[in-house]
Amino acid sequence: MNQSSLETLGLSLSRKGSELIRKLSASTPLVDLILVESSLEEFERKVMGMRPRLLIVEHDPANQPQLDLLERLRISASWAMVVALSPSKDPDHIINAIHLGVREYLIVDQELGQNFKDAMLRLNMPGQSGESARGRIIAVTGAKGGVGTSHLALNLTWSLSQDQAHRSVLVDLDIFGGNQAFMLDVSPDKDISLISRNFDQLDDVFLDSLLIEITPGMRLLAAPEDPAEAETVTPDHVLAILGRLARSHSFVVLDLGDGLEDTTLAALDKAERILMVFEPNLVGLKAATRMSSLLDRLGHEKGKLWPVVNRTNSRKAITANQIESALNRSVAAWLPNEYPNITEALDSGRPLLRIKPKSKWGTSLRELAEKVAQWQGEEE
Repeated sequence: MNQSSLETLGLSLSRKGSELIRKLSASTPLVDLILVESSLEEFERKVMGMRPRLLIVEHDPANQPQLDLLERLRISASWAMVVALSPSKDPDHIINAIHLGVREYLIVDQELGQNFKDAMLRLNMPGQSGESARGRIIAVTGAKGGVGTSHLALNLTWSLSQDQAHRSVLVDLDIFGGNQAFMLDVSPDKDISLISRNFDQLDDVFLDSLLIEITPGMRLLAAPEDPAEAETVTPDHVLAILGRLARSHSFVVLDLGDGLEDTTLAALDKAERILMVFEPNLVGLKAATRMSSLLDRLGHEKGKLWPVVNRTNSRKAITANQIESALNRSVAAWLPNEYPNITEALDSGRPLLRIKPKSKWGTSLRELAEKVAQWQGEEE
């Protein structure tokens, strides 16, 4: 994980606040604290002159001059990421701070030390600073049902966030049958269907409130539990969500299942890569050939589709040459059949890469994740 320290300026409102900023900054090598300023005017001047990547602010939600400063910096210093330290747990204060451009709102309590380190890890991930940063959208779809699409999408997101150190979000767009929350053993009280009921209020703050943090660097936007709610999600909702998520994450991984609803087609259009999952048998190859042909007819460029063969073994009914010849494409990854390990992962509610990091399937998946992370956009 190649990470550099963030050049940092601090803003304190008190001696205690100054000491806290210095102590937190010294607790992690990811922060290079240049100085702590107590004057709002001098702090703003130095931010504009020194252009630090990180600002740590002792935040007082009732301090109007400071609120005005944050609003100015949100516009004039958009390259800088702001971390607010505040004792207030008031949701209105937190939401207002985020509206003012604060990237991380950290409550000053006994958990602050660890929360600060986790926040620095998130902010130091590639693609998190810079005005024009935009994440890549990767769709994972099954040529047919039951081929391990959701399991692959989950572990791909895990690897991109944990192995490759990219801030990533997994979006469960298998609208009528999504089970990512179940597979991760979480019970969300919010899901993607809330977008449809609050579309006129959709902004980054509202969308962020729907995401579940699985581990630092990896988040989940869950599918609806109720099929009736799933009916309310439209292609326009999907496109708006993906556009916003791509501005705040390095990778947006979509679990599309194996359906071809209107929302799925919209997601495929938005994706920069499509990983098509199938098994190495005649039925699987027929389904993959059919989907490949459909995507060609829909106007997707040839290099956008990456075939992924799951559950391979030494007694393949079809050879690699036959598969690639039928698809007229190279296979991006061959993932071995490790049913016992995968079953154990599914039963435990944890990614296989977490509980069996050295498994053969996990090794092959990591190679695929590395290929996805290193891809620069050139078409084949």
